Amino acid sequence: MRESTPNLAELPKEPKFIPKSELEDLSQEIGQEKGYYRIRSGNRVYHLTIDCDVYDEDTMGIPFLLIPRLPALPEGIEPVWHPQCVDVLSLRKPKRYRSGVHEVLFNSGPAFANIACWAHEIPRLGNETYVYQLLAEQDTRDEISPIAPGFLAHLTENGCVMGFLMEEVEGRFASIDDLAACERALGRFHGDVNRYNFLVDRASGEVRLLDFKQTRIFDPEKAAQ
Repeated sequence: MRESTPNLAELPKEPKFIPKSELEDLSQEIGQEKGYYRIRSGNRVYHLTIDCDVYDEDTMGIPFLLIPRLPALPEGIEPVWHPQCVDVLSLRKPKRYRSGVHEVLFNSGPAFANIACWAHEIPRLGNETYVYQLLAEQDTRDEISPIAPGFLAHLTENGCVMGFLMEEVEGRFASIDDLAACERALGRFHGDVNRYNFLVDRASGEVRLLDFKQTRIFDPEKAAQ
């Protein structure tokens, strides 16, 4: 990307976790096999289910003993740059591609939802969200055709940003006949050269790039090593 883009240090690398001192046990119900908890942090509420054999009986029932022993709870994906946020539970999901990736209905049309199901997935989706921000700024600044499907909204779950909504592009995966178009796309933005990350837009014939989870800002010193 261009020299004016932020440096590598600005990419999100690790999920941020909520300090245990900010957690509050709002309510709990403990049965013979499981305990159910509503844990508050600021304006977010986490619903936790804990097997009764995980902790001893006192810890399961006493908040000041339980909270210090809970696993780290992630804050969510950053940066939040797009003006629209959508609750993922509000979307109809007619088709599931894999864990965390669904075709959904948004504004009466199809779109793709990408959501972090587990805490370890947050850094990669946060990184991809950041790259979409850079691409959107570049497209607007240079008034050029988009190199990737459009970023439609951040996706929230229980008030926490955990993914994003992406435009659905009607097209097909690239083949050897599309080599020249793929090379042009890589000339604008060098991505993962897996064949299935090149999508040929059926309407325009242009190649769109997919999957920016591992993308990094170009570092000349590292490239020369």
